[in-house]
Amino acid sequence: MSISIQYRGSMANTAEVETLMEEAEDIANIMRWPCEIWDEDWNRPPDVHFESIRGGGIQIVGHSALRGISLQPHPLCEPLLLLFRPDGSMSSPFQLALDAGEGYPQKQLWLSTETYSAGYLAHAAIVRLLQHLKKRYLHNLEIRDATGFADSGDETRLQAFFHALSAVSG
Repeated sequence: MSISIQYRGSMANTAEVETLMEEAEDIANIMRWPCEIWDEDWNRPPDVHFESIRGGGIQIVGHSALRGISLQPHPLCEPLLLLFRPDGSMSSPFQLALDAGEGYPQKQLWLSTETYSAGYLAHAAIVRLLQHLKKRYLHNLEIRDATGFADSGDETRLQAFFHALSAVSG
C-alpha cells in the first residue's frame, strides 16, 4: 500500500530561495529532521545523468543546477524535496537525469513524498509545512493528497484513513 503527497509549483522570485532554505532548515532543526542543503551553481547548465554502477544498478551523477533543501521528516518516508531550477520551478535530480536526453527542458513537475510507512503524524507535518511555504513563497503550489487532509485539515479523519488502509493491507 502507498500514501503519498504530490506537489508542484515554482518561486515567483528566485531571490527568495535562500530565505526559504533558511526557514525550512530552521523548521527541520526544531523538528529534528535531517536535512541537506543544495546550493549548486545556477549559472552553469545542468549535466546530470544516469551512470551504471559496477556490479549492477544506476546512480545519478553530474551537476544538477538545483538550489534548495531536502528534508527527511521520518526515517520511513521519502524525503521532501524543496529544490529549484534557475527559473524557479521545482525539480529533482532524478527528473533532471530523465530529461537529459531532451536537453533539460523547463516544465512544471509533480514531485512526490511517500508517507504510508511513516504514519499519519509525519503525513500531517509535511502537508502543513507545504501549506506554510505556499503562503510565504510558493503561491502557485499545488498539493495532491488522496487522504483529503490537505483540504480538510482534519487530523482525526487522516488518522482513520491511515488505520483503515493499514487494516486492509495488514
